[in-house]
Amino acid sequence: MLQTLTEGKRIYYRGYRIQHNSNALFWSIFGPHPNREEELAISRTSLDAMRWVDQQTEFFRAIKTDPEFCGLAPALVN
Repeated sequence: MLQTLTEGKRIYYRGYRIQHNSNALFWSIFGPHPNREEELAISRTSLDAMRWVDQQTEFFRAIKTDPEFCGLAPALVN
């Protein structure tokens, strides 16, 4: 168990990786697969991190379905 605590905890949520290291006070949020090396944000709790991911996925879902934005971000429409 001690080894698990020193390595930190990882949560994979909606394609994002949320990671907590034992020596840090915050949870780090990494990009969706395959860009999981880029840290996008930090959060105080794992629940707040999951809420942040939900907000991001809802935002991109709105962009994909709104015809007004489809012309502005064609890479996101695929």
